[in-house]
Amino acid sequence: MRFLIDECLHTSLVAVAQERGHEANHVNWLGLSGETDWDLMLLIVEEDFTFVTNNAKDFRKLYAKEHAHAGLITVLMKNRESSSMLSSKILAQRNS
Repeated sequence: MRFLIDECLHTSLVAVAQERGHEANHVNWLGLSGETDWDLMLLIVEEDFTFVTNNAKDFRKLYAKEHAHAGLITVLMKNRESSSMLSSKILAQRNS
């Protein structure tokens, strides 16, 4: 699979996907941080990415308008502390 990780999620998710044999990139690394959701959506569909985000509300609406796409993965977190905990767990898993 080809994953594109949203700017709202930690860049360490790219390595997690790559270590499992997937192609992955991060919005920030492509110079797309701050782009509008609909502009990102054009790239996502054009490049056949499965998009990983915690912005479920906006991207579900955008994906509903697409006839076909590679997929949407939403990582739901309650707060900023949850995001930090997820990143720590990912890094710990990578180092074990």
